[in-house]
Amino acid sequence: MSNTLNTIYDALLMRHIREAYRYGLKGFGEEINTSCIEVSNPLCGDTLTLKRWKAKEHLQGMHLSFECECCGIAMGSASLMTLMMDCAPVNQARALAEAALAVLRGEPVPQEILSLSYISEPLREDALGGWQLLSEIGQNLPNRRTCASLAWQALLADLEGQFNIIAIEVK
Repeated sequence: MSNTLNTIYDALLMRHIREAYRYGLKGFGEEINTSCIEVSNPLCGDTLTLKRWKAKEHLQGMHLSFECECCGIAMGSASLMTLMMDCAPVNQARALAEAALAVLRGEPVPQEILSLSYISEPLREDALGGWQLLSEIGQNLPNRRTCASLAWQALLADLEGQFNIIAIEVK
């Protein structure tokens, strides 16, 4: 593992495994549940359920929550994804999820994504770390790419109106 990956893994990913952000399929105040999807990874048996919520006061934004029976990388990545997508405009969600999958395939993080203008200041540092973590996994842990992609694949499928999918291996 690279030094950068060791540092991010220890500091950021482990914190999101121990104290997962938005873990549990519940709402967060005055919101409307809009969808729920389950994704499974046949390569390792991981399953993840993702719920998407629409905030009543911010109808173009969304909140996500999840539950899983999965490895630490899948859980930590899902926690970071819910944070990275917190209040993201629904019309930008597809581009963000597609960018995350591209980064997991080893492509660079698109600079325009790093503006994160929709994320509140207290969450921005973890969100930037999340993009760096995806990049490090994509470059240094090819056998764990699919694990890290579960929540992102679930979000894309959800946006397409699906309810249950089998994860596609990220190569």
